[in-house]
Amino acid sequence: MPSIQSLGVGSGLLTTEVVDDLVAAERKTVDLRLDLQTSEYEAEISAFGSITSAVEGLRSATSALTARGATDSLKATSSDSALSASVTSVAEAGTYSVVVNQLAQSHSLVSKSYDSITDIVGTGELTFRFGTTTYSGTDYDSFALDTAKTSKTLTIDSSNNTLSSLRSAINNGDFGVRATIVNDGEGFRLLLSTEDAGASNSMEILVAGDAGSGLKALAYNSDYNGAAAVGAISEGGSVDLSSGIDFSTTNASFSLTVGAVSGINVTVNQDATTDLGGGGGTQADNLIAIQAALDSALVAKGLAAGDVIASVDDNDGGLILTTLATGSSAAIEITADDGVLGLNPNLGARYGSDGSMTETQAGQSASLTINGLAVTRESNAVAEVINGVTLNLSGADAGKTISLSIAHDTSAIVEKVQNFIDKFNELKVLSDEATAFNLDTGESGILLGDSTLRTINSRMRNIMNSVVDGIVGSKFRTLAEVGIYTNQDNSFLLELDTARLNEAIAENSDAIKSLFSTNTSSSDPLIEVINTGVNTQPGSYAVEVTQLATQGVYQGDTNVALDTNVVIDDDNDT
Repeated sequence: MPSIQSLGVGSGLLTTEVVDDLVAAERKTVDLRLDLQTSEYEAEISAFGSITSAVEGLRSATSALTARGATDSLKATSSDSALSASVTSVAEAGTYSVVVNQLAQSHSLVSKSYDSITDIVGTGELTFRFGTTTYSGTDYDSFALDTAKTSKTLTIDSSNNTLSSLRSAINNGDFGVRATIVNDGEGFRLLLSTEDAGASNSMEILVAGDAGSGLKALAYNSDYNGAAAVGAISEGGSVDLSSGIDFSTTNASFSLTVGAVSGINVTVNQDATTDLGGGGGTQADNLIAIQAALDSALVAKGLAAGDVIASVDDNDGGLILTTLATGSSAAIEITADDGVLGLNPNLGARYGSDGSMTETQAGQSASLTINGLAVTRESNAVAEVINGVTLNLSGADAGKTISLSIAHDTSAIVEKVQNFIDKFNELKVLSDEATAFNLDTGESGILLGDSTLRTINSRMRNIMNSVVDGIVGSKFRTLAEVGIYTNQDNSFLLELDTARLNEAIAENSDAIKSLFSTNTSSSDPLIEVINTGVNTQPGSYAVEVTQLATQGVYQGDTNVALDTNVVIDDDNDT
């Protein structure tokens, strides 16, 4: 009778474990093969990734070297730090002799001194105008307004009539003038400078000041400037007369001569002048009445109120009369009506001039000669004289000739070539490692025999050793001839003979340009090659122009009056 037996029953064998072990052993063999295959694929992918990155690096270095204009780099070299230059790709090589006679500078004016930046400067209107100031020697002569430049009028009132707020108003106006406050040790002054340099960017300041406000001290124009002559007050000062005006009489009166206008009779009643006598000095409260009397007398003579300002000497209380102009043509002469001047030292009558705004720096243009050619510019950045070159002036010496050389920037070309060599060698090292075979150990590179890498290596060798087609009339037709060679003793890596490359550039820069980059030329100046394609083959091409392109014109044959309606129907809708 047949029987069914179960393996392991009564034998002590763990049949389930045995089967599992057999299956695991079979699977391990397969897994090992898969793991090995995966590892090899991953190694190949990693190697190709490194090579791809190196190829891209070489492509980038090649593009930088072969791009149009890549080897046209020029640089400027100056024999003196007072002159530097920047160049563009359109510049031409050459040497120039430059003499910088004077630098361009902005026009600058400074005000009289104020005790504090919160001092009141007056009220009214300041109008800034721009043009050209001419001089007689170093003295102001005239101002020619440039109507093409926009003028700016500032209204000065209680909101902006302090020295500091006026500075802010000017700067916030953004009209080409910058204001700062300086302390010269004698007080605070308002310093104004034009933002643009040049003689034609000078400024003048017109003032429409409220009577007695003192705003005219900020004027600068033909009526309010000029150098002091002999016997006249110098700018910004005042002069003590040998004796004072005696205001002790009931009604003190005196006559003024302001410039060419004489017979200005000023009478101040006793109520306003009582405190002027007896050594007490001029009282500030009295200045209002004195100024009013001055303004009235000035207007009666055809002058403007405020042309002469009354003030108090802080040191001795003396009365100061000031005209807002300089020079002998604006000096004040004081004559007592009875012909006798009092001797009160505290009432020393003074004539003086604030000089209104004083010029600290004339606006002037840059002046230079280039190879004997006189050049004038409003800026110290001088462009459009030498094509593609901007001269930057930082010093002037009319007796010094500066040599400026515009030449090929060999260092920039060498840098591009060296970068190309480095990237080429980087790719070759990776390629050699990936395709190597060790006869002693039998070990091979991960990409040994790969067809893609063989193609890359073959093309690289051909490029390095081939003659560049299309170069005519030059001995520089291979990379080796300009100092780029293969070192057989160093794994056939590329090396650069920098001295040889520099010599080749100096000898024939155009040939170097043709060697590395696409270069086109035409025998006819009326034909210009402006672009080439990736498939353009080097060589010479005969071009015959039989007719220039013309513009097509279609003209109707029916004349229709301009005031006639045009009807479109089935007969004419095509």
